[in-house]
Formats: sequence, C-alpha cells, structure tokens
Amino acid sequence: MPPDNPDNLPNERTALHSIDRIAHQAVTGSSLDDVLQAVTSGLTDELHAALARIWLLQPDSKCPICSVKQGAPDSLSLHLVASSGLSLGIDCEHHRIPFGNHPMAVVARDRTPLLMDDLDTRPDAPETCWIEWPGIRSMAVYPLVFRGKALGIVAVLSTRALSEYEFDTLRAFAAQATITIQNAFLLDEAEAARADLQKLVDERTADLRRKAAEAEDRARELTALNNVTGALSRSSDSYEIARNVVQTLICSTGIEVASIHLKARTHPRLAACGRKTAEGGFEWSDSAPLSPPPDCCVVRVMESGEEIILRDASDAALCKSIGCALGSPVNSAMCLPIDSRETRLGVLTVAGTKPRAINNRDMDLVRAIAHQIGLALENANLLESAQERTEMLSLAIQETHHRVKNNLQAISSLLEMQQMQPGDLREGLRRVRNQVRAIALVHDYLSQDADLRGVNVRPVLEALAPMVISSHTRLDQDIRLSIDAEPLSIPSREATSLALIVSELVANAVVHGLNDRDRGTITLSVHRVGGTLTLEVSDDGKGIPEGFHVDRDGNLGTELVQRLVRRHLKGSVEFIRDAGTRVRVTVPEVGFL
Repeated sequence: MPPDNPDNLPNERTALHSIDRIAHQAVTGSSLDDVLQAVTSGLTDELHAALARIWLLQPDSKCPICSVKQGAPDSLSLHLVASSGLSLGIDCEHHRIPFGNHPMAVVARDRTPLLMDDLDTRPDAPETCWIEWPGIRSMAVYPLVFRGKALGIVAVLSTRALSEYEFDTLRAFAAQATITIQNAFLLDEAEAARADLQKLVDERTADLRRKAAEAEDRARELTALNNVTGALSRSSDSYEIARNVVQTLICSTGIEVASIHLKARTHPRLAACGRKTAEGGFEWSDSAPLSPPPDCCVVRVMESGEEIILRDASDAALCKSIGCALGSPVNSAMCLPIDSRETRLGVLTVAGTKPRAINNRDMDLVRAIAHQIGLALENANLLESAQERTEMLSLAIQETHHRVKNNLQAISSLLEMQQMQPGDLREGLRRVRNQVRAIALVHDYLSQDADLRGVNVRPVLEALAPMVISSHTRLDQDIRLSIDAEPLSIPSREATSLALIVSELVANAVVHGLNDRDRGTITLSVHRVGGTLTLEVSDDGKGIPEGFHVDRDGNLGTELVQRLVRRHLKGSVEFIRDAGTRVRVTVPEVGFL
C-alpha cells in the first residue's frame, strides 16, 4: 500500500493514470521516442524526481547520436533515448554507456535493479556530473527485460531517499516501457517483413504477368502449329498438303499472304498461294505466277537454301522481288527453304502488307512450320515410294516362297525314294525327309501368313508333330499327341530351327521312349516364362537311363538339337527323367512377337 504522505509521494491513482496514458499512446500509433519520453516525464511527475532517463541496448553502428564509434562495429552499448527533469537534452554526458562494468551497465547485464541512497557519501556511486548536482541524494535503476532478454535500463535521480513504494512505481513504469519497446521492435520487424513480402509479391506479380503474356503467345503459336499439323495429316498428296497448309496459316495466324513452291525439274512451281481478305477471311490468289522469274527470291532460296528475311519496307528491291513471287505488294516477309533430311523440297513464303516489323517469335514460328511441312512432304514421298516397293516386295516374296516350297517338296520326294534302300540308310533318310518336311512346313505357313514378320508357332506344331509321329509309329501302336502352345509369332529363321528341334525330339520320343509300348502320349508345350520362350517335349515311356548324359550318351538327333539350341537360338536344353522323358528347351525371347 502507498504511504500516508500524499504531498511528497506518488499517488496510486495518478500513477495508474499516467501508465494508462502511456499505454494508450503506445497502441494509438505514437512513435517509440514519444512514448519513452512520456515514460520519463511520468516518472519525474509521479516521483517528483530531479531526473529520469531511459537507455536502450543496441549496437553502436545503429546509434543515431554517436558520431565517433568505439570498439568493434557491432559492439553493444547503452544509448540514451529519453530524458526528463533537470536536463531535458539527451546529447550530453553518458549518452552512451559501454556494456561493461559501469554500475548502470551492470544492471542491464545482470538484470538486477539498483537502488542507491546518500550518493554524496557513497564511494561506489557512479562518477557522473548529473549525480553531483546540488541536492541529489538517491538513484534508482531498473532493467528493461523481456522474456529474459535485456532491452535497456530506466534510471531516476531524486533529491530525497526513494521509498519502496516509489521503487514499485518505477517497476510499473519500467514494465510499461518494456512492453512498448518490444512492441516497437516487433512492429519494425513486421513492417520490414511486410515490405519484403510486398516487394516479393510485386516481383512475383510482374513475373506472372510476363509469363502469362509469354504463355498466351505460346498458346497462340501452339494452336497455329496444331492447326498446321492437322492440315498436314489430311492428305498424302504434296500439292494437297501445300494448299491445306497455306489456308490454315492465313486463317490461324496473323500472316496475310502465304505461298508454297515445290521443287520441279527446271524451276520452282507454285503449289498454293492465298491471302487474307479485308474482312479477315481467306481467298486463293490468282495473281501469283505459276513459275517465278529467275531473279526472284524464291529461286534464290531454292538454290542456296539460305533464308531471306524482310523486316520492313526499307529494302525496296527485296519488297519488289517477294511481291513479284506472291503477286501482291508486301511490307515484311520471310522466304524459307523446305528441306527433308536428304534434299530440298520447296520454299515457304509468308508476308504482311501492313507496316509491322517481323520479330524473333514470328521467325521461330514460321521456321517450325517450314520444318513440319518438310517432314510431311518427305513422308508423303516416302509413303508413295513405300507403297510401290511393298507391292513389288509382296509379289517377290510370294514367288520366292512358292519356289522354295516346290524345291523342298522335290527334295522330299527324292529322299522318299532313297528310303526304300535297305540297311541303316533307310532310317537316316527318314530323318532327313522329316527335316526337309519341317522346313517346307515353315515356308508354307510363312507364305500363307499375311504378317510377313514371322510364323505362328501353334499351327506349325499341329501339322508337324502328327507327321513325324506317323512316319515312325508301328501299325500296332496307338500314340496320342497333346499340344499346349500360346499364340506366338516367331521370325522365319528361329521358326525353322524350332521346327527341326521338335521334329527330332518327337522322333526320339517315338523311337526310343515308346518303342516297346503299344500305346503312349507325347506332350508338346510352348510358353513365355519370365522373358524367355520355353519349349517342352515329354512322353510317358520308359525314360532315359540312369546317369544319362547327352554329350556322352546321345545320338545324332540329340546332337542336332543341342547345336540348333545353342548356336542358332542362343538357348539351353535339359534332358529330364520324369515319369518318362521330358526335354526342356529355353531360349531368349528376342525378336518374338
């Protein structure tokens, strides 16, 4: 509670009123200097003090008063920012107190209040002229601390001893000053952040506007290219392509006149020329010459392959040359070669009749269109040539396969005749005959299949396996065949090797696996497994002998199988004893469809 001598000591109501006024100043936008000055004025009024001052802790480089910097550039000091009482000015002694061992600096450093009475007799009193003023008896210094961080100090000098209640009043003013200072710092930071953010927003906005404009230009260009691409795809005739492109260029872009000349035997020949009407429509030009003059720019570009660019009407001779080729006066134009990968196909000319200079974006767009036209014309030429070659190739393939089939059938007939000879020669000829039939079968299916890239496996197996079984089976034997094959197309070379392998393995199954049985089953399967093709030929016969090794115990047929698998198909083969004999052939699936 406040003491009972209201004449000399601060009144609680007036002190609270002063603090409230200072808080109101802080929140109504007053500057930090004004608020801190109000704090010192309030202290001198409420405490009847001779002097009240506030120092803030900040780097010397930021002090607005220090004309001579001491210590490091960013060394901290207490800087006088507000003063009331006997000396109102702040540009005086101790406007800067180094952040060291000075008693007032210790208050800020240790965050510990200081109260001194009888300054005139105390040996530890700070040495300063305003403490030695006549009548000064006591000094109170209170730290300004926010969340453990020292902000500065507030000091009061009085001509009488300060009571505990006055010290509490000083504490209240210090608390208000602390909040005000911290708020000012936060506001400064917020304002700086807002300024930085506004700058960033302005930069991003400008960048977005620039990009939006670029995107809009790019969208128009892409639309034009897309329209040109659509026009190119509507026909495979060179002259029809030229007409479609010229009309699309004028209708989809700002180009006013466009023409395409195609390469001919002697001179470039006009394929299409059109222009924009006054109403913004399109019409074909009937004034452009069918064959441009020898000195025309179109002829020069066709011969040299160099671009001719007329940015404005300053070059009268060039204006006349391009206008002669287009049959109309021009102000700006581009004349570009239309090239394929191997030859020059023609010349694209675009022009404007109004005073508008051609810029780099215009040139890039026209170059891209010229490139697209070159690809389309090249594709049209290639398509025409390919159609002719395909017809000739189809006839040649059919004739070739017919001849191969006839030749193989003749060989098979001759070998059948040799089969009638006695001895081991008969079995050998039978094997050769089956091999020749297997090859003939592959060629037969290759010539019948509309897809010339390969042979379908399943039909070949369904025709080949019964033929081999019938050629080796006795009259009293009943051998059944089971085929499980995926629809898989194989190139003719690999198909031939696979047919020979199947022929040998089926023959071995009949001759060796089921030779002593009246009935049996042979199973064929062809499947894709993990990026490889797996062929299995199995029977339910007596099986291969224990300890069988194909390199040591095999016959001519197994030797042929291994050679075909390893050399031709780059695969592997396994002979497995499993309720009979099972042979597994695994080959890479390269080239299989």
